[in-house]
Amino acid sequence: MIPKSSCLKEMKITVNIQAQVFKSNLIQGFGIGIFILLLFPALLFANTTQEIQSILQQKKAPIGVVFEVLENEEKDIIWTLQKINQASQKLRQRFPKIGIAVVSHGNELFALTKDKKSAYSKVHSLVEQMNRNNIPIQVCGTAASWKDKTISDFPNYIDVVEAAPEKIEFYEDLGYLLIEVTR
Repeated sequence: MIPKSSCLKEMKITVNIQAQVFKSNLIQGFGIGIFILLLFPALLFANTTQEIQSILQQKKAPIGVVFEVLENEEKDIIWTLQKINQASQKLRQRFPKIGIAVVSHGNELFALTKDKKSAYSKVHSLVEQMNRNNIPIQVCGTAASWKDKTISDFPNYIDVVEAAPEKIEFYEDLGYLLIEVTR
């Protein structure tokens, strides 16, 4: 029989070794994690590009595509809408009757308010063009309300929906494919 004090020492040594291994793995993992986080936006858009290419290679068009935008920065709307517009043009070139919609529910949506029209004039022009091409740009009224914005704070070419996740689900129920676009 092993004395109790010996068991406790062995247990303490084992726990300390496991803690050191965990700590070492955590530090190594942190470095890898930082690398992945830095690479992540490129991977996400690469994934979006792959999804578009996959749709373009299909023989038959899906009912439609809904692009989901959820960003932390207001200015990210510039990049995301440009990429969505480019992808939409390719989709419509291949499948002229495909339905396309954009649903925004991150901080990027605040660039689409009336009071930001001059600061983001190119984006507002792009949104108007996309609307003329039958691509609605919809923003989440719930998210807008978190910064005291209402329907009246958005120009008439922006469709304010009650809740973006429900709108996305609506499109998916119609048969639209969901493509998440993030920077």
